Amino acid sequence: MNPFRKILSLGLIILFIQVSFAQNELDPYKYIIIPKKYEFLNKENQFRVNSYMKHLFEKEGYNTIYQGENYPDDLLENPCLGVKAMVSDQSSAFTTKVFIFLENCQDEVVFKTAQGKSKVKDMNKTYVDALNKCFVEIQSLDYTYNSSLAMNSGRTEESKIDSNQESVVTAEKETVLAKETPEKDLKNESSGPAVKESETASAKPVAEPVAVPIVAIATTDDPVEKEEAVAVEVNEVPEKEEQAASPMARAFKNESISFLLVDQGAQLQAFVTQSQNSNYRPGELIGTFKRTSLPNVFRVSWKEPQEGREETTAYFDDAGNLNIDVLKDGQIQVIQFKEEK
Repeated sequence: MNPFRKILSLGLIILFIQVSFAQNELDPYKYIIIPKKYEFLNKENQFRVNSYMKHLFEKEGYNTIYQGENYPDDLLENPCLGVKAMVSDQSSAFTTKVFIFLENCQDEVVFKTAQGKSKVKDMNKTYVDALNKCFVEIQSLDYTYNSSLAMNSGRTEESKIDSNQESVVTAEKETVLAKETPEKDLKNESSGPAVKESETASAKPVAEPVAVPIVAIATTDDPVEKEEAVAVEVNEVPEKEEQAASPMARAFKNESISFLLVDQGAQLQAFVTQSQNSNYRPGELIGTFKRTSLPNVFRVSWKEPQEGREETTAYFDDAGNLNIDVLKDGQIQVIQFKEEK
């Protein structure tokens, strides 16, 4: 090969590699759409999660829009220019755990970060801390919007159905024309004799149109329904780290009783280890803690030594102590357990 051509070919290969690596998963998308409320929150922008997500993307040069607000004309015309930024909350009783994933117009996850964790006890800071940690991956993407990639990604299921319908119509037209065309002589280019079309019918049958089933695609405009569906799908496949981990247990005690608080996922359970009270036996389940919308607050079914089981509330304070509200002499009192280090 000519040396000049070798150099030119090598240069083209290097350029192709550079362009390939320069592209990333978010380059086809012009807009980042931020929901006003995530499924795991009780109200819009609780703990500043939604507004902080918008801030993080804008800081990296992305065009962000709150879901349902005034969309630009090009996004209204082609919804596939936007990708929705979602947050999944997998927090445990003691740690805030979140990850960010982005969905395209066909509800496909196009990018997902690693899990961000935070042990900050202030609810207005812990989500901000966790989001910062998992957003590092998005910061490393070196995003540049590429309109040519957006055109390729913008083909929706509706356009595919339209294409199928056109194929059926074209096939039907060809069949009708074939049946309506009168018999005429066709010249054989190799031998020259005239051959009638009717004589070639057995050798070359006319293709009948194939019916292509048209499937109606169910859609919903309710953003809450879509977010709930996504949350179910994501939570069905937990992180490998969570799959391998054993139930987490922490030891607590006060002057009369010690117990292990075991995180069972959906709830926490307290099992007696030592007790100065004969009404508590080692190994006995004395408390069941059910989660609420606040990671550190629980609805509790708690066994009192003499009064029986009480339905009450428990919470972890800033020092990590477990506090349980109990009713004594008509007044609410707090019994506190310190964690054994």
